[in-house]
Amino acid sequence: DLVQAPPALPLSRYLVDARLPASARAANGWWRVPDDLRLLHDHIVGNGDREDVLVPLPALLKPLRPYQERGVRFVLSRGRAMLADSMRLGKTLEGLAVAYSSGVGPWVGVVPATKLWDWRDEALVSIPSPKGESVRILRGRKATDLDRDTWLYLINYEVLPAWVEALTTLRPGGVLLDESVYVKGRKSARFRAARALCDRAEYVVGLSGAPLENRPMDLWGQWRCVRGAGESGEFWEFHERYGGGAFVELGDER
Repeated sequence: DLVQAPPALPLSRYLVDARLPASARAANGWWRVPDDLRLLHDHIVGNGDREDVLVPLPALLKPLRPYQERGVRFVLSRGRAMLADSMRLGKTLEGLAVAYSSGVGPWVGVVPATKLWDWRDEALVSIPSPKGESVRILRGRKATDLDRDTWLYLINYEVLPAWVEALTTLRPGGVLLDESVYVKGRKSARFRAARALCDRAEYVVGLSGAPLENRPMDLWGQWRCVRGAGESGEFWEFHERYGGGAFVELGDER
């Protein structure tokens, strides 16, 4: 398959874009997507032939651009998905719009520490009250009581492990993973905490302008959190299929 894109844009964006053309005219400016990346894209996105939810979205204080509306509908029609628009295209607003339009709650936004207040400020100027004002930032490593009346909890990846028990007990309606590449390491505490939290949620949205930094295996941790246990498969199955891994016979063990 062929993808039209300027050379400066990362190919990783198209791995999770459900709108890759099935065929296209070969010409200058077109990239050929290798078969293994196409297979990986189809495996990650899933439901590629499913139509977006074509229903009116609730009005926001800040209007969505057409491509943001398509992204929001894409997530709402699937429940669990990744938005991989390039940087500065408004993924924060898209994530908040998904949360506001979903009709479930509370939501938990897991974001880098430096972006906590950016998310809170974006909610104040974009989401109508009372939800836009019902945002609480969780800080420190000593969990306190949580309530379901709060619409959005914001927490950074570093302290998430300390709060994950309280957050999973809350049974959130949805989880937003901003810069989801933070959970790429399957042995990290942040991945284990994010996985436990996402497994309890109905909606999970991964947000990253570059979800694939170096190699296909960077995607597995993100994919596991976003898609869930039933859809993601085992790590070694993914590694063998996409990461060049192989099982080796060692005596009676594999």
